[in-house]
Order: sequence, then C-alpha cells, then structure tokens
Amino acid sequence: MIHDKSSIILLISFLLWPVFSFSQAGVIKGKVIDAETGTTLVGATVLIESEFTDAATDKNGIYGFTSLNAGSYYVEVMFLGYQKQTRLAVLDTQDTLTLDFGLAPLTAKLTEVVVTASEQDFLNEPMPATRMEVTQIERMASTNTAELMEEVGGVSVARAGNWGSKPYFQGMTDSRVLMFIDGIKTTQSCPMGMDACTATIEPDMINSVDILVGPGSAQFGSGNMGGIISISTIGPRYRYLDKFKADLDIAGRYKSVSNSRTGVLTFKGGNKKFDFAAGAGGGWHGNYKIPSPDSYTFFPQSEIPHSGFNSRWLHLNARYRPGTGHQISFISQLYRGDSIGWPSRMPDTYTIIPKEKRDLLAVKYEMEHDGSFFKKLEASIGYQPMFHNMVNYPPGSTRFNGNSQTDNYQASVKTYFSVREKHALTVGIEGFIWKMNADRQTIFENTSSPFVSILNQGIMYESGLFVLDRFVYNDQFTIDAGLRINYVLSDALPAEAGILSGDLKDEQLVWTGNIAPLYRINKHLSLYASLVKGFNAATPVDRFINAPMLDGFYHYGNPDLRPEINISKKVGIRGMHNKWSWSAEYFHNSITNLIERGIDASVASPIPGLRGVRRSQNITKGVITGLSAYMSYYATSSLQIALNASYLYGIDRGKNPLPNIAPFEFNPKITYENLEKDFWLTLRADIAAEQNRFAPGYAEIYTPGYVVFDFSGGWKVSKLMELSVGMNNLANRYYRKHLNMAQLPEPGRNVSASIKITLPVIGKETGKPKLKDARLVTLKIEGMACQFCAKTVRERSEALPEVIQSIVYLQDGKAEIIVGREVSLDELTESIERAGFKVQILSVVPYEHDQ
Repeated sequence: MIHDKSSIILLISFLLWPVFSFSQAGVIKGKVIDAETGTTLVGATVLIESEFTDAATDKNGIYGFTSLNAGSYYVEVMFLGYQKQTRLAVLDTQDTLTLDFGLAPLTAKLTEVVVTASEQDFLNEPMPATRMEVTQIERMASTNTAELMEEVGGVSVARAGNWGSKPYFQGMTDSRVLMFIDGIKTTQSCPMGMDACTATIEPDMINSVDILVGPGSAQFGSGNMGGIISISTIGPRYRYLDKFKADLDIAGRYKSVSNSRTGVLTFKGGNKKFDFAAGAGGGWHGNYKIPSPDSYTFFPQSEIPHSGFNSRWLHLNARYRPGTGHQISFISQLYRGDSIGWPSRMPDTYTIIPKEKRDLLAVKYEMEHDGSFFKKLEASIGYQPMFHNMVNYPPGSTRFNGNSQTDNYQASVKTYFSVREKHALTVGIEGFIWKMNADRQTIFENTSSPFVSILNQGIMYESGLFVLDRFVYNDQFTIDAGLRINYVLSDALPAEAGILSGDLKDEQLVWTGNIAPLYRINKHLSLYASLVKGFNAATPVDRFINAPMLDGFYHYGNPDLRPEINISKKVGIRGMHNKWSWSAEYFHNSITNLIERGIDASVASPIPGLRGVRRSQNITKGVITGLSAYMSYYATSSLQIALNASYLYGIDRGKNPLPNIAPFEFNPKITYENLEKDFWLTLRADIAAEQNRFAPGYAEIYTPGYVVFDFSGGWKVSKLMELSVGMNNLANRYYRKHLNMAQLPEPGRNVSASIKITLPVIGKETGKPKLKDARLVTLKIEGMACQFCAKTVRERSEALPEVIQSIVYLQDGKAEIIVGREVSLDELTESIERAGFKVQILSVVPYEHDQ
C-alpha cells in the first residue's frame, strides 16, 4: 500500500535532488574570432555535448566553462554564417585550459526583412500548456483520444468500454473541461454523457494536442473549471513552398486485446498560395479482454461484453492566401460510429449505440500586420451538429430506445496588439449556442410506447467579451492578466407536471478573470503563480435530464441549479540545468455551487429494478487541492529518464470525500532514441495507490492500488516507411482504475503493431541547395530543456534536404536556420514539432550570396 504522506515526501525529495550539485575545479575558456579578418564573434554558441551544457561568447568574443571533471571533452563552436568547428580538449583536475577558435565564414550577408513577426510571443495562450505532437500520439497507439492524456500530470482517464473514455482534470470532467477541435468548441449529444467530448475525434485525426490542467485565462467562458483541451487536426504544411508539392501517407494499426484494426489515408499538397490536407480513416474494435483475477494466462481470456465499436471519418482542411498577411481556412469533418458498446457493472444492464454522428463546418480568416500597434486579427464561424441513438437494456425484458440531437453554433473575433513593447494585448468577443433535444421510447416484448421527451428543446446561449494583457517588465518578470464578462441564458420547454414543469428560463451574468506572474530567478530556475476565477453554467443536461443511466440509477436534473464558480490558486517552480529539467506545482480549487448528482433516497425509481434515484444538486462548497510534479534526466544524449507524479484531495463543506478524485499516481518512463539510426524504445510504468477515500454517497467503491508496465518501440526503416510495436500491461495484471465509470477491470496484456508509409506524389527531392537565393529563418522554440534538446532541433532541421545550416540558442529558446529557396517552412516546423517542441516562425530574411 502507498500512503499519502510518504508519497508526498517522496515527491518532494526527487524534485529537490537535482538542485544540489558538486563542484569541480577544471576550467575551459577561450576566444572565438573570424578566421579571415580576426574580428571577435559576439554571441557564438560554444557547447560541450557530453556535459549537456553550452555558453555564448561575450562582447569580447570570450567564453568559459567551469566546474569540469578531469577528462577529455569535444568542444564545438557554431555561429550563423560560419562553418562550425569542433576541437578536442584534454583537461586535468584543477587545470585551466585555453582553447581559441577561428571560424571560416560562408561568405554571405543579410539583406532587408521581407516577412516578419513580432519578437514577443503574442500568439500563445497566456498560461503555458503541455503539447503532444503527432509523433508522440502515433507512438502511444491509443484506441481513443482520452487515453492520449494519461501521461499528463493531473489528468486521469475513466474507461467506458473501448469508445467512451473520459479525461478527468483535477477531478473534473464533461462540461467542466473545455475541448476545442480546430478552435471550435465541442460538447456532447448524449444526455447521459456517453459521447464524451473526446469520443468522436480519433487519434489518427490529430496533428497535435495542447493540454492545460486547471482553469485557463479569461479568454475562456463557461466550462473553464478543470482544464482545456485544444486539438489541431491533420493540417496543410506547404504554406511557404514556391512550387506545388504533394505526398500521400498510409498507416495501419492492430491491437490484440480487442482485435482492433484501424487505418488512415492522408493526402497533403499545395504551395505558398494554396495548400490542403484531406484524410479518411476508421477502425473495427471488438470487445476488450481482461485477465483472470485468480489464475495466470499469457493472454487475457475473458472479455467485457458490449465494449467494442466501429468508426469511420473524413476530414478536409484547406487554406487560401489571397495576399500577403491574409489567409482563409475551410475545415470540414464527418465522424460516424456504429455498434458502440457501453458496458455496466451490472451484468444484465448495458447500452448499445447503433448510430453516432458528428459533423463540423468551419471558416476562419486571419490577417497579420507588422505595425507598431496592431498585430493580428482572427475571426471564425463554425457549425457542429451531433446525433446520438442508443438502446438501453436494464434488468428484465424492457428496453429503452433514445434519440438525441445537438446543434452547436459558434462565432468569434480576436485581435492582437502591442503597446509600447511592454504589453501584448488580446481583445476578443465570442458567442456560442448549444441546442439539445432528446426523447425516449419504451420497448416491451410485443409492443412499444410513443416517444416521450427526456430533454425537451433545451438551449443555452452564451456570449463573452474579454481582454488579456501580457506585461513584460524585464527579462526576469512577466505578468499575465485578463478580465471577461459572460452572459448565459438557459431555457427548455416545460413538462406538464413534476420538477421540470413551470418557467425554466434562467439568466446569469458572471465576471471571470485571471492574474499570473512569473519570476525568472536565473537562467536555470523560474517561480510562477496564478489566481483564476472560472465558472461553469449548468448545462441543459444538468438542468433538464430525466432518464436512466448506466450506473443503474434513474437520473433527474434540477432547473434551479446555480453556476459553479472555481477560485483556483496555483504556485510552482520549474527549472533546467545541464541534463536535468524539473517542475513542481501546488494547486487549490475552491468551488462554490459544485454540481453533482447525489443519491436521493426519498424518491423511488420510475423503472423497477434500478438501484434508485440520483438528482443534480449544488454542493455549497467543495475543495479540490493537490500536487503535481515532473522530472527529466538525460543519462546520455539518447537515453532519457522521466518521472511524473500527481496527488489529489477533494472534500465538501462537511469534510466528506468528493467523487471522481483519483488516487496518488506515479509514472516513471525510460526512453531511448537513436536519431542517427531512427530507432526508439520506451518503457513506462503506471503506478497508483489504493483509493480508500471514496464517496459512497455518489455510488463510488474502494479501489486497490496497482502497478502496470507498458513497452513500445519503433524503427524508421527508410525515409518512406516506419514500423512500431508495443505491449501494454506486460504482466497481464488484473486491476481496476478508480474512475472507471462502470467499475470494471481494465484490459489485459495487449500486443500492438503499426506501419506508416509516406509516398511523394508531386515534386521531386533535390540535392543540397546553394547559398544563392537562400533565406534565413528565425524560430521560437518552446520545450528545450538541455543541450540534447538543442541537438535534436539542429539534427531534425539539418536532415531536411533544403536546410543549409541550423544554429540553436538554448537559453534564448530560438533557432536561426539558413534554408534554400524551395524549402517548405511548414515541413521544417513540423519536423521539429514531431520531436515534441512547440515552434513559431518569427521572421524570414533573404540571405544574399556575395558575387
């Protein structure tokens, strides 16, 4: 058993470990000059790769490394426009070695800027998020999108068969976690919440996911409580290419535990005027198998009935640029699911979803301007209809056939400004409409009843106006602040009698905001904090539901529910030094009017055989607090050891446990990646303590602790083909996660395999470009923790055929890359992003060769 106090002590101990270091007396220093003219080179990058450390030359061209052990070191020097140079340094203990460098120039010079962006990071969200890139997503080989987030601290996943898994952010899910697909807010169609926001977007459709744990900035309206999920789907990548180019990606995957087979076909093409990405895919997933709790078998034998599903999807993302600084995007998606099973802990109770639909149509317009005040404008409009049909099988011979239809409409405008080079302002206005209608039919052995409404024309209007400001006081201190006013109207057609009769209209005006300072103590360590007021308006489901659920209870809504308010406080520390990077965070969510469905013993279930009635209610006050931490250590340039841990504690005003609180979770991970041979291996452990603080008043039960291991690996056979294999639940362990909605065991041992093939269709690869007509690209890169990260960025970029030279500045978080005329900058940024970094193009400058 893992105890809470010892877990916290362990968590703090491994975070403080890298802060303390030992001192050695060896020194390497020297000067860097132009080999032809003797001019000192200021700002040249000097690095010792084996020590994962670097330095920059000062105004006199001087660099220095201290506290080095005796031994041999390869010292490498790089400077933009010069050939890099590497020399061997042999150092004795307490020795000072002088090593000067003279770099040969590339005989080129810069001309005027033709395309530029702000030096400050105006376009990112005010509070940082964890980004998962397509490479990491592909390697995880997840059946559903919720499973992708299990490696993020503070996020837990609740399984409901293979399809309906839900992510929980600090104990919150559904409408308390905002999800955006290509910037369009996504809700649910099922009044039971079976189609979680992540259920109708499959991993193969995703290019990247940004995950913010805890409420976000004042940019976000209702639902800004537990976290933000922002998904970017398969997108074009040839925005900066002069000549038209196109390629075709084909991928397939197999998973043994559910006999799952998935496939995807993606066609991308375009040039600097127009580019597009079109994709199609789908999968067939059987019931997942579980191990025996009493005996060991190599492969799981028993299966969970009604846990499989089938799916198929189409996707199009096209961009047209009518002129410099202007872009119009069109996004269309179609998702179809069928034969979707939703199992229950009661053997004779389950649900089948014969049909699930989600469509998306969106148009976006972007205008960039390099003025001293106005920087950018973004406008979007989207429509997202959803349909859900289900057949509920309660105990006995009676069945319930239900249909629900949801229509989402969204429009928004955001503008970005720079004020006196100290303030980055964002001003925006948005509107959102959520329309929902659901009815149910009772089916007997020989007859059926007419359809009756269980959510009668529910609707929620939401509009918001917000202002955000990022104030950069100096290189050490930055503060983000925001303010938003929200108007929410909710209504439905009343029932003839009962709790859903009478006037159901409700209006709310809610102010929200945030303030988040960050102080950089030195180049290795930063402190940060935030205070956020978020809210969640009671949804049509919360207020008007009237139906049986898969937990075996009959659920009633409550028209008198008040909006949930979350006052979230956060304080943390993060740093990086040499081979180490780490972060630790404490958070405290004080939630007023928390909406939960408690057991109501005073009312009998209208359907015989169910466990009772649960009714939506406001808990006067609840507190969810906890810790999350991360540490990474590069043992070598190819071997990384990472540790991720989180702890949650939730109580109501009466000191009773809140539901949906995950136990202490600890996830060590070892990754070996050989970039030269394009080969990688990963071993990960999922460790959870027992959860003995459960909420019986919300139908929760005790959950034992567990330890589960996963293994995966892959090899890029050639430039066109990549293979990967994996094994989940290596020991075929029988276990259950606390948040499993049906309180069923998790899948047993699973063997997976996948293949991906990329075929060039239009546009041939060329040799290394010449300096003539070359361009200099400056990138901002987030997520670099050590020199291995910088090396990865450099090698990834220089591996592209049109890249001449790449210089990475670790401390500044930037890279300067000289590229040929035919390079695709989208392909360049995607290559770096696939390694797990977030990239923004700051400027593009001609690099003119001397005649």
